[in-house]
Amino acid sequence: MTVLVTGANGFLGSNLAKFLSEREEIEEIVSIGQSQLKRRRFPKEVYFSIDLKSISNACIIFRRYRPKIVFDFASVVGGNKFINSQSALIMHDATIMNLNVLDLARKIEVKKILFASSACVYPKEELLREEYAYPIHPENMYGLQKIFIENVYREYQKTYGIETYLPRFQNIYGPYIQYSGDRAKGLADICRKVLIAPENGDVELFGDGQQIRDYTFSEDAMDGVWKLINSKVYEPINISSGKGTTIENYARKIMNVLGKNLTIKFNGQKDTGIQVRISSSAKAKELIDWESKTSLEDGILKMANWIKKEMGI
Repeated sequence: MTVLVTGANGFLGSNLAKFLSEREEIEEIVSIGQSQLKRRRFPKEVYFSIDLKSISNACIIFRRYRPKIVFDFASVVGGNKFINSQSALIMHDATIMNLNVLDLARKIEVKKILFASSACVYPKEELLREEYAYPIHPENMYGLQKIFIENVYREYQKTYGIETYLPRFQNIYGPYIQYSGDRAKGLADICRKVLIAPENGDVELFGDGQQIRDYTFSEDAMDGVWKLINSKVYEPINISSGKGTTIENYARKIMNVLGKNLTIKFNGQKDTGIQVRISSSAKAKELIDWESKTSLEDGILKMANWIKKEMGI
Protein backbone atom coordinates (compact mmCIF):
# COMPACT_ATOMS: atom_id res chain seq x y z
CA MET A 1 0.00 0.00 0.00
CA THR A 2 1.23 3.49 -0.89
CA VAL A 3 0.60 6.36 1.53
CA LEU A 4 1.36 10.07 1.25
CA VAL A 5 2.53 12.31 4.10
CA THR A 6 2.58 16.11 3.88
CA GLY A 7 4.56 18.18 6.35
CA ALA A 8 7.03 15.30 6.30
CA ASN A 9 10.01 17.53 7.02
CA GLY A 10 8.47 18.79 10.24
CA PHE A 11 8.27 17.34 13.73
CA LEU A 12 5.04 15.34 13.59
CA GLY A 13 5.41 14.46 9.91
CA SER A 14 8.92 13.09 10.46
CA ASN A 15 7.72 10.94 13.35
CA LEU A 16 4.84 9.66 11.25
CA ALA A 17 7.11 8.81 8.28
CA LYS A 18 9.40 6.88 10.62
CA PHE A 19 6.45 5.03 12.17
CA LEU A 20 5.01 4.10 8.78
CA SER A 21 8.39 2.90 7.50
CA GLU A 22 8.29 0.21 10.19
CA ARG A 23 4.84 -1.11 9.19
CA GLU A 24 4.93 -4.24 7.02
CA GLU A 25 1.70 -3.33 5.20
CA ILE A 26 3.19 -0.04 3.98
CA GLU A 27 5.07 -0.56 0.72
CA GLU A 28 5.85 3.05 -0.17
CA ILE A 29 5.78 6.38 1.66
CA VAL A 30 5.52 9.47 -0.52
CA SER A 31 6.69 12.37 1.64
CA ILE A 32 6.22 16.04 0.82
CA GLY A 33 7.89 18.92 2.62
CA GLN A 34 8.41 22.63 2.03
CA SER A 35 12.20 22.50 1.90
CA GLN A 36 15.21 20.23 1.48
CA LEU A 37 15.01 17.22 3.78
CA LYS A 38 16.63 17.98 7.15
CA ARG A 39 16.77 14.39 8.39
CA ARG A 40 17.77 11.03 6.91
CA ARG A 41 15.34 9.40 4.51
CA PHE A 42 13.54 6.43 6.04
CA PRO A 43 13.21 3.00 4.40
CA LYS A 44 10.48 2.86 1.73
CA GLU A 45 10.32 6.68 1.66
CA VAL A 46 10.58 8.97 -1.36
CA TYR A 47 10.78 12.68 -0.59
CA PHE A 48 9.77 15.74 -2.61
CA SER A 49 10.31 19.39 -1.75
CA ILE A 50 7.13 21.07 -3.00
CA ASP A 51 5.25 24.26 -2.17
CA LEU A 52 1.76 22.94 -1.46
CA LYS A 53 0.31 26.41 -1.96
CA SER A 54 0.73 25.64 -5.67
CA ILE A 55 -1.80 22.96 -6.52
CA SER A 56 -0.22 22.25 -9.92
CA ASN A 57 3.07 21.14 -8.35
CA ALA A 58 1.36 18.85 -5.85
CA CYS A 59 -1.00 17.46 -8.49
CA ILE A 60 1.89 15.85 -10.36
CA ILE A 61 2.93 13.84 -7.29
CA PHE A 62 -0.62 12.86 -6.32
CA ARG A 63 -1.40 11.59 -9.82
CA ARG A 64 1.92 9.79 -10.24
CA TYR A 65 1.71 7.80 -7.00
CA ARG A 66 -2.06 7.65 -6.34
CA PRO A 67 -1.82 6.89 -2.61
CA LYS A 68 -4.52 4.93 -0.81
CA ILE A 69 -4.19 7.05 2.34
CA VAL A 70 -3.13 10.70 2.77
CA PHE A 71 -1.86 12.09 6.07
CA ASP A 72 -2.01 15.89 5.94
CA PHE A 73 0.46 17.26 8.48
CA ALA A 74 1.24 20.41 6.48
CA SER A 75 1.10 23.46 8.74
CA VAL A 76 2.74 26.70 9.78
CA VAL A 77 3.61 26.30 13.44
CA GLY A 78 5.95 27.30 16.25
CA GLY A 79 5.93 28.24 19.91
CA ASN A 80 3.43 30.62 21.55
CA LYS A 81 5.34 33.75 20.54
CA PHE A 82 5.45 32.73 16.87
CA ILE A 83 1.82 31.64 16.78
CA ASN A 84 0.58 34.85 18.38
CA SER A 85 2.70 37.15 16.19
CA GLN A 86 2.23 35.40 12.83
CA SER A 87 -1.52 34.73 12.75
CA ALA A 88 -2.05 36.11 9.24
CA LEU A 89 0.73 33.96 7.80
CA ILE A 90 -0.56 30.87 9.57
CA MET A 91 -4.18 31.35 8.52
CA HIS A 92 -3.33 32.16 4.90
CA ASP A 93 -0.60 29.64 4.08
CA ALA A 94 -1.84 26.70 6.14
CA THR A 95 -5.40 27.03 4.87
CA ILE A 96 -4.34 27.08 1.21
CA MET A 97 -2.09 24.04 1.71
CA ASN A 98 -4.70 22.03 3.59
CA LEU A 99 -7.47 22.78 1.10
CA ASN A 100 -5.24 21.89 -1.84
CA VAL A 101 -4.28 18.56 -0.29
CA LEU A 102 -7.88 17.68 0.55
CA ASP A 103 -9.21 18.50 -2.90
CA LEU A 104 -6.40 16.66 -4.67
CA ALA A 105 -7.18 13.61 -2.54
CA ARG A 106 -10.80 13.85 -3.64
CA LYS A 107 -9.90 14.20 -7.31
CA ILE A 108 -7.72 11.07 -7.39
CA GLU A 109 -10.26 9.15 -5.28
CA VAL A 110 -8.13 8.62 -2.18
CA LYS A 111 -10.00 6.34 0.20
CA LYS A 112 -8.89 7.89 3.49
CA ILE A 113 -7.38 11.22 4.54
CA LEU A 114 -6.27 12.37 8.00
CA PHE A 115 -5.79 15.99 9.08
CA ALA A 116 -3.47 16.84 11.99
CA SER A 117 -5.56 19.15 14.16
CA SER A 118 -4.72 20.68 17.53
CA ALA A 119 -5.98 21.24 21.06
CA CYS A 120 -5.76 24.95 20.20
CA VAL A 121 -9.28 24.56 18.78
CA TYR A 122 -10.55 24.59 22.37
CA PRO A 123 -11.43 27.62 24.48
CA LYS A 124 -9.56 28.35 27.69
CA GLU A 125 -10.90 25.41 29.67
CA GLU A 126 -8.98 23.22 32.11
CA LEU A 127 -10.02 19.70 31.02
CA LEU A 128 -10.57 19.63 27.28
CA ARG A 129 -13.19 17.22 25.97
CA GLU A 130 -13.88 16.91 22.25
CA GLU A 131 -17.34 18.48 22.48
CA TYR A 132 -15.92 21.63 24.15
CA ALA A 133 -14.73 22.93 20.76
CA TYR A 134 -18.27 24.22 20.13
CA PRO A 135 -19.52 26.92 20.17
CA ILE A 136 -16.31 27.96 18.41
CA HIS A 137 -14.05 30.08 20.58
CA PRO A 138 -10.50 28.76 20.04
CA GLU A 139 -7.42 29.59 22.07
CA ASN A 140 -5.85 31.56 19.18
CA MET A 141 -5.96 32.09 15.41
CA TYR A 142 -3.91 28.93 14.87
CA GLY A 143 -6.76 27.04 16.55
CA LEU A 144 -9.35 28.86 14.42
CA GLN A 145 -7.57 27.73 11.25
CA LYS A 146 -7.52 24.15 12.52
CA ILE A 147 -11.21 23.98 13.39
CA PHE A 148 -12.15 25.56 10.05
CA ILE A 149 -10.27 22.80 8.19
CA GLU A 150 -11.84 20.16 10.45
CA ASN A 151 -15.26 21.33 9.31
CA VAL A 152 -14.27 21.37 5.64
CA TYR A 153 -13.09 17.76 6.05
CA ARG A 154 -16.41 16.73 7.56
CA GLU A 155 -18.33 18.36 4.73
CA TYR A 156 -16.15 16.61 2.14
CA GLN A 157 -17.00 13.28 3.75
CA LYS A 158 -20.72 14.09 3.62
CA THR A 159 -20.57 15.32 0.03
CA TYR A 160 -17.96 13.10 -1.62
CA GLY A 161 -17.74 10.01 0.60
CA ILE A 162 -14.02 10.27 1.33
CA GLU A 163 -13.26 8.91 4.83
CA THR A 164 -11.83 11.71 6.98
CA TYR A 165 -9.99 11.47 10.30
CA LEU A 166 -9.34 14.28 12.78
CA PRO A 167 -6.83 13.72 15.60
CA ARG A 168 -6.30 16.71 17.91
CA PHE A 169 -2.75 16.81 19.24
CA GLN A 170 -1.50 18.56 22.36
CA ASN A 171 2.07 18.99 23.60
CA ILE A 172 3.63 16.15 21.65
CA TYR A 173 7.38 15.82 22.23
CA GLY A 174 10.17 13.60 20.98
CA PRO A 175 12.86 13.35 18.28
CA TYR A 176 12.74 15.76 15.30
CA ILE A 177 11.18 18.50 17.45
CA GLN A 178 12.18 22.15 16.95
CA TYR A 179 14.34 22.94 19.98
CA SER A 180 15.77 26.40 19.25
CA GLY A 181 14.87 29.65 17.52
CA ASP A 182 11.56 31.49 17.15
CA ARG A 183 9.66 28.31 16.35
CA ALA A 184 11.05 26.23 19.21
CA LYS A 185 8.51 24.21 21.17
CA GLY A 186 8.52 24.96 24.88
CA LEU A 187 9.26 21.41 26.03
CA ALA A 188 12.27 21.03 23.75
CA ASP A 189 13.52 24.55 24.53
CA ILE A 190 13.64 23.71 28.24
CA CYS A 191 15.48 20.48 27.44
CA ARG A 192 18.04 22.43 25.38
CA LYS A 193 18.54 24.94 28.20
CA VAL A 194 19.20 22.14 30.68
CA LEU A 195 21.63 20.43 28.30
CA ILE A 196 23.78 23.52 27.73
CA ALA A 197 23.67 24.88 31.29
CA PRO A 198 26.92 24.45 33.28
CA GLU A 199 26.80 22.17 36.31
CA ASN A 200 25.45 24.08 39.35
CA GLY A 201 24.27 26.82 36.98
CA ASP A 202 20.68 27.90 36.41
CA VAL A 203 17.88 27.45 33.89
CA GLU A 204 15.12 29.98 33.12
CA LEU A 205 11.43 29.10 33.09
CA PHE A 206 8.66 31.45 32.02
CA GLY A 207 6.18 32.38 34.75
CA ASP A 208 6.17 30.68 38.16
CA GLY A 209 6.50 27.15 36.76
CA GLN A 210 3.06 26.13 38.00
CA GLN A 211 1.38 26.11 34.59
CA ILE A 212 -0.04 22.63 34.03
CA ARG A 213 0.14 20.76 30.73
CA ASP A 214 -0.12 17.16 29.55
CA TYR A 215 2.65 15.68 27.43
CA THR A 216 2.53 12.80 24.98
CA PHE A 217 5.59 11.11 23.50
CA SER A 218 5.70 11.17 19.70
CA GLU A 219 5.86 7.38 19.23
CA ASP A 220 2.71 6.99 21.30
CA ALA A 221 0.98 9.73 19.30
CA MET A 222 1.79 8.04 16.00
CA ASP A 223 0.41 4.76 17.33
CA GLY A 224 -2.80 6.70 18.03
CA VAL A 225 -2.81 8.03 14.46
CA TRP A 226 -2.45 4.51 13.10
CA LYS A 227 -5.27 3.14 15.25
CA LEU A 228 -7.50 6.03 14.25
CA ILE A 229 -6.91 5.69 10.48
CA ASN A 230 -7.72 1.98 10.75
CA SER A 231 -11.03 2.66 12.48
CA LYS A 232 -14.43 3.98 11.47
CA VAL A 233 -14.21 6.90 13.92
CA TYR A 234 -14.66 10.08 11.89
CA GLU A 235 -15.29 12.52 14.73
CA PRO A 236 -12.41 14.55 16.25
CA ILE A 237 -10.36 12.60 18.79
CA ASN A 238 -7.84 13.94 21.33
CA ILE A 239 -4.43 12.32 21.07
CA SER A 240 -3.16 13.18 24.51
CA SER A 241 -1.92 11.56 27.69
CA GLY A 242 -4.68 13.19 29.73
CA LYS A 243 -2.26 13.56 32.65
CA GLY A 244 -1.27 16.98 33.96
CA THR A 245 2.26 17.98 34.99
CA THR A 246 3.56 21.41 35.99
CA ILE A 247 6.25 23.07 33.89
CA GLU A 248 8.50 23.14 36.96
CA ASN A 249 8.04 19.40 37.51
CA TYR A 250 8.78 18.76 33.85
CA ALA A 251 12.01 20.77 34.10
CA ARG A 252 13.06 18.89 37.25
CA LYS A 253 12.41 15.56 35.53
CA ILE A 254 14.72 16.66 32.70
CA MET A 255 17.42 17.54 35.21
CA ASN A 256 17.02 14.20 36.97
CA VAL A 257 17.10 12.22 33.73
CA LEU A 258 20.22 14.06 32.55
CA GLY A 259 21.90 14.09 35.96
CA LYS A 260 22.16 17.90 36.06
CA ASN A 261 22.15 19.91 39.30
CA LEU A 262 20.68 23.29 38.36
CA THR A 263 18.77 26.15 39.98
CA ILE A 264 15.49 27.17 38.37
CA LYS A 265 15.07 30.90 37.77
CA PHE A 266 11.47 31.99 37.19
CA ASN A 267 10.81 34.85 34.77
CA GLY A 268 7.40 36.35 35.42
CA GLN A 269 7.80 38.90 32.61
CA LYS A 270 7.43 36.31 29.85
CA ASP A 271 4.17 35.07 28.32
CA THR A 272 3.12 31.86 30.05
CA GLY A 273 -0.01 31.02 28.08
CA ILE A 274 -3.04 29.40 29.70
CA GLN A 275 -2.58 28.23 33.30
CA VAL A 276 -4.10 24.74 32.96
CA ARG A 277 -4.34 22.81 29.68
CA ILE A 278 -5.18 19.09 29.79
CA SER A 279 -6.95 17.15 27.04
CA SER A 280 -9.21 14.28 28.01
CA SER A 281 -8.06 10.95 26.57
CA ALA A 282 -11.24 9.08 27.51
CA LYS A 283 -12.73 9.03 24.01
CA ALA A 284 -9.50 7.72 22.43
CA LYS A 285 -9.46 4.89 24.95
CA GLU A 286 -13.13 4.09 24.38
CA LEU A 287 -13.33 4.36 20.60
CA ILE A 288 -9.91 3.31 19.27
CA ASP A 289 -8.44 1.52 22.31
CA TRP A 290 -5.51 3.93 22.52
CA GLU A 291 -3.66 5.46 25.43
CA SER A 292 -0.23 6.98 25.96
CA LYS A 293 2.18 4.41 27.41
CA THR A 294 5.65 5.99 27.48
CA SER A 295 6.61 7.46 30.84
CA LEU A 296 7.71 11.10 30.93
CA GLU A 297 11.18 10.01 32.06
CA ASP A 298 11.65 7.55 29.17
CA GLY A 299 10.30 10.03 26.64
CA ILE A 300 12.51 12.84 27.91
CA LEU A 301 15.59 10.63 27.66
CA LYS A 302 14.84 9.73 24.03
CA MET A 303 14.20 13.36 23.10
CA ALA A 304 17.26 14.61 24.96
CA ASN A 305 19.51 12.04 23.28
CA TRP A 306 18.24 13.17 19.88
CA ILE A 307 18.78 16.87 20.72
CA LYS A 308 22.28 16.12 22.01
CA LYS A 309 23.16 14.38 18.76
CA GLU A 310 21.73 17.26 16.72
CA MET A 311 23.71 19.79 18.77
CA GLY A 312 26.88 17.70 18.68
CA ILE A 313 27.26 17.52 22.46
